[in-house]
Amino acid sequence: MKSKELRIGNLVNCDFYDNEPIIVESICSYDDGIFNGKIGDVSFHSLHPIPLTEEWLLKLPKDCVFPTWIKYVHTLQNWYYYEYKCEKELTIK
Repeated sequence: MKSKELRIGNLVNCDFYDNEPIIVESICSYDDGIFNGKIGDVSFHSLHPIPLTEEWLLKLPKDCVFPTWIKYVHTLQNWYYYEYKCEKELTIK
């Protein structure tokens, strides 16, 4: 993953947590690292996108209709954010 693909609030998997989802809390793109309050400094190389599976789709609001080209949770979050003119965050339960 690259820093330009992520926004604060995105959900991604992290090698350091057995690929459990974490929330991106801040991004430091100048040194190709990421800072997350829970895990400290982590390289982007240890982060992986979360595939958009049926399990994740069931967590979305019922009225969430999105393009079929979206394959990852963070991409869906970013699309939703920009689709609604940066006024709404996607709530994932």
